[in-house]
Amino acid sequence: MRIMVFLISLLIILFTSFCATAQGLNLQESIKLFDQKQYEKAQVHFQSLFEKHPDHVDVACYLAKSALASGDYGKAVEVLEKAVKIDSTRGDCYYVLGLAYARTIPEVGVLKKMGVAKKMQGAMLSAVRLAPDDSDVRISLISFYLSAPGFAGGSLEEAKKHLAILKEQSPDRTFIIDGSVLEKEEKYPEAEAVFRKGVLEKRTPMNVFSLAGYLMRRKQFEEAISLFNEFLAMDPGWQDPKKAGGYFMLGLIYEARKMQKESETAFRASLALHPDPWMEKEINNRL
Repeated sequence: MRIMVFLISLLIILFTSFCATAQGLNLQESIKLFDQKQYEKAQVHFQSLFEKHPDHVDVACYLAKSALASGDYGKAVEVLEKAVKIDSTRGDCYYVLGLAYARTIPEVGVLKKMGVAKKMQGAMLSAVRLAPDDSDVRISLISFYLSAPGFAGGSLEEAKKHLAILKEQSPDRTFIIDGSVLEKEEKYPEAEAVFRKGVLEKRTPMNVFSLAGYLMRRKQFEEAISLFNEFLAMDPGWQDPKKAGGYFMLGLIYEARKMQKESETAFRASLALHPDPWMEKEINNRL
């Protein structure tokens, strides 16, 4: 009898171990797809895992990241609002939740924008409190303070305060933020110099897109076009602007230059890549 009980117990342990290993492999395979930037496929995998393990915070966070990269912002918000209730100590989850709120703001009505902006600020503040040494987290909070209007929590002074901390933590990550602060202060030559230095130091998709956007706002269209085309030839990650956005910006530049054929071609290229709903609406209004 004792031998039978022992054997049954052993089988249970082995079976449990096998299942745990299989689940671990599934998670690792999904993460591998994410790291390979196969975001839509990764989202399908993480969704399947999430349905089996809805309380697994790592799965929820990866599912949300994949959803963000795929443009499914509502899914990212839905998943992470539950995840941070399960584990309120995860600064990385609050960070992704803040990004998800940011992406949904253009999609909601005017009356709801304030509420979503406040949720975004709350998530970013929680992320910084829980992960104060994470540069990406602090950069996102600074970006909020720079982009939000004052009545929704925006503050140039708060942005500068956190920028000073960022310069101590990661001086090589401050170019875009430094340039944005200088632009907001209307110090345009200084802002352009910082944006250019960022591209010279690290020619990343984010840095190239940011310089192109700045030059576009200053109506330096020729170089902006060249940089947006360079961005489109890159392989942006889940935190970077989407290629649909690059084509959208080109469409706006060509439109401003009265180049109707080129503008239409760029807008249609953006539509083919499934841009955000607000962007799609803007494009359809122009075609």
